[in-house]
Amino acid sequence: MFPALYLRYQLKANITTNNASYSFTLENLNFISNACVVTASTAILDSHNNEVINMKTSRIKVLLLSLVAVLAIFLTACGSKSATNKSHEQASFKNEPTTTKHADVKSTILSGDGFWYLAGKINHKSNSGIEAVAFDKKTGKATMYNVDKFYKSYSAAKNAKALNKEGTVKYTFTKNKQNQTLIKLSGKLSGVQMTQTVTVKDTTKGTNKSTKLHLSGYHAVRDVDMDKTNVVFVETT
Repeated sequence: MFPALYLRYQLKANITTNNASYSFTLENLNFISNACVVTASTAILDSHNNEVINMKTSRIKVLLLSLVAVLAIFLTACGSKSATNKSHEQASFKNEPTTTKHADVKSTILSGDGFWYLAGKINHKSNSGIEAVAFDKKTGKATMYNVDKFYKSYSAAKNAKALNKEGTVKYTFTKNKQNQTLIKLSGKLSGVQMTQTVTVKDTTKGTNKSTKLHLSGYHAVRDVDMDKTNVVFVETT
């Protein structure tokens, strides 16, 4: 990170030939390194009829070359910073789902710790908490929890003692006639038999403002005993 830098130059030169005199002014060249913004004012050229030649070229060239050198340094720094940020961003978000193909959806959900959230939206706010699902690909079962907010991982939620267990259900992945992935969750929650289906629609991603966590996953329709609601089905990435 480079500190902000502000430069201002005003260059003036008088050029006079046998037929005309030219007054040249270059001013207000500003650099703001943090935002990588470079602005420069326009040059003003005035023409007058005179007959004497007066050129201060050496000073002008030195100052102009200095400005060009500073500009090159800052543009190089900004380019390097941009490339580094892009690399970090790609590394952070490499697990984001990019398609809704059945095989891709299933493999994405069951990869990693398999800890996903069912919420109204990415910036979900509810006094009743958020429903979380921990898929176990070895047993074909999922444990459902209620948590107070989004957590970076299952381990983070467990360490915070935020996992309020509702029950363990069986899950299956199938497809409907529109080739959309259906996730069926069936079992007892809080002692009550329940069946719900999550229909995957399209991909989504965003940052939860309260936790600053990046979430990615799918828009979906949640059907609980014929009661359908629009939700996001997401994990932290």
